[in-house]
Amino acid sequence: MVLSAEDLMHGVIDCLCHRLCNLIDPNHRPASTVKTLDFTFSEGPRILLAVLEPGTDKPSCVTDLSVLHDLACIAQPAVWCYSWFAGHTDVRLGEYGYIDPETQLFVSLGNVAELLQCEESLYWQTKEYINDKPIEHTWGYIWSERSWRYPLLVNSSNVRVVSHQVSESAQAEFFWSKACIVAELHGIEPQELMLIDIVNYRWNLSFDEVDDHWELSGNTRPSEMYFHQQPPLENGAVPVPFGYWSLEPQFVLETHQDIVLPGIRLGGSVDVGYAFLNEFQAELVACFTQQLNARAVQDAVEDVL
Repeated sequence: MVLSAEDLMHGVIDCLCHRLCNLIDPNHRPASTVKTLDFTFSEGPRILLAVLEPGTDKPSCVTDLSVLHDLACIAQPAVWCYSWFAGHTDVRLGEYGYIDPETQLFVSLGNVAELLQCEESLYWQTKEYINDKPIEHTWGYIWSERSWRYPLLVNSSNVRVVSHQVSESAQAEFFWSKACIVAELHGIEPQELMLIDIVNYRWNLSFDEVDDHWELSGNTRPSEMYFHQQPPLENGAVPVPFGYWSLEPQFVLETHQDIVLPGIRLGGSVDVGYAFLNEFQAELVACFTQQLNARAVQDAVEDVL
């Protein structure tokens, strides 16, 4: 899909919003736009695209853009895509960089909190699923030493995911205002930039049909399992491993062995995700950046004259 800036200015802005907010990658992490009390769904992108309009009132435009750059307001449309790293990756949440084509390793260029000079760029949340159905979603989760009890019910499964994420406002500020500048500074294309936006700490339990092993062995099948979260490190980081499964309700700070029980499957994993611009999105952001820079030069010349 190819659109000129003029087409974008005279089109229906909600159509563009809908398209940007529904572009998804094979992992089905859709882009999304968050409403605030101060902005309607279309007002943020309308202000952004208004920069392309020659007749835009300068004081009004500058005021609107200054509001958009305020991280307290989530007004820019979510123009980015999401994906996941395959396997363990030695990266930190909030880092941005690119994949070196020769080593295929992530090269960090900085941290989004330092780049944007904002403190509240990260947040926590947790979700729980029983038999693949969501039953809990809690914002503002705080990682701490904690134990979770799980009754062993036949043909049932439990999954809990604790997510540490970069806020959408910080992502919007990064991609709309900084991505092209950072890419040009380091000699890469905007679509090569990656922002480490989420780390998922996941543990799961499933209990299949009762195995004859318990009756044949004469052992008593446990009635419940426990997952113990490890306490955070002194610097607040989540330790590795972040927790362990146990038959005991008390947390013990020592080396733990894997538990193998017939019919019971236990798991734990860390998944790292990143946000990026696809080719279309990169062109859109680059167009906005170029027009904004040209507008700034024009305004500077007019002020001198």
